[in-house]
Amino acid sequence: MIAFIRALVVCLSATVLFFPPALADEAQEKLLDQALAAYDEGDFEAARSIILPLAHAEYPDAMNALGLMYHDGFVFLNDPEKGCDWFERAANAGNPASMYNLSVCFNSGHGRPKNETQMLRWRTMAAKNGSTNAMINLSSRDKTEGEEYRYWMKMAADHGSTYAKVSLWLQDYEDDVAWCMTAR
Repeated sequence: MIAFIRALVVCLSATVLFFPPALADEAQEKLLDQALAAYDEGDFEAARSIILPLAHAEYPDAMNALGLMYHDGFVFLNDPEKGCDWFERAANAGNPASMYNLSVCFNSGHGRPKNETQMLRWRTMAAKNGSTNAMINLSSRDKTEGEEYRYWMKMAADHGSTYAKVSLWLQDYEDDVAWCMTAR
């Protein structure tokens, strides 16, 4: 099984190198899906052997997955700093999930020094790039559930978050909820 996976990685890596970007992205997505399926089945060695080359080839989704594996101690020994390094590489490549994950590193002090300024910088960037987790977390900073709360919850609702839609409805922002429901 491992030999088959390695051969598959080599073939798909060659596809990534020699074909146009659209085909390369599709090949990378397929590889990442296979890695995540192997991970879900508990075949951590297979997941690792697929994700590592993708991450080193600067594929942002793979860099984020690798960051999670290091940060949370799955597949690799628990190394939060290395996990946050991978999140940062993927975040700098424009990956919203990694931007959010990096903000969590700065918020918790797990893998990065606790730093609210950096946490807000990355969380806001993640939200502006479509991360509903970041939007919802930013809304919770407004303890009065005023304009900042409403702005970020409305953004999350606009991006399809049921949680945000219900939260707006519970806060009597029915106009925002109605607009979100018709806008989709």
